[in-house]
Amino acid sequence: KVVRMKPKVSTSFSCVKTVESVYTGGQVEWFKDMAFTLARGAVNVVRKGEVISMLKEEEDQIISFTLAGSDTEVTVVTAHKSGLVRIWDCLVVEQPKVIRTFRSIHSGAISVLGLHTLSGSHSGTVLATGGTEGTVKVWDLTSQYFTHNFRTSSTV
Repeated sequence: KVVRMKPKVSTSFSCVKTVESVYTGGQVEWFKDMAFTLARGAVNVVRKGEVISMLKEEEDQIISFTLAGSDTEVTVVTAHKSGLVRIWDCLVVEQPKVIRTFRSIHSGAISVLGLHTLSGSHSGTVLATGGTEGTVKVWDLTSQYFTHNFRTSSTV
């Protein structure tokens, strides 16, 4: 006679790992072995499919971002729903920190950002922000001032 034992089923479980989407479509930028993705009002820093850190401000969603980096620095600039622009030091990507915040002076939301490092006699870092009201503003981040305002007949 063969005796069959009923398999024992566990009735208590504990969560070992939670998996969330790290990319839901939209903006993504790559730097070295990491992807920076915009999802749910924050920038996820993703390495090997895992979110290793997140850039976010409570109650002030990020709507756009850009980044620039080298071997010695990684800078991320975020545009927020409130009209603020934040500059993040992400050299240690697991511990991003805001190093500067300023008001964008766009009358609409910022839809696109571009960060560029200049070399030569005019060395420094400049940021271009494009707004939904049809203007592009250029900022000298090294000297910390607004330099140019370009207008278009349509949204940027």
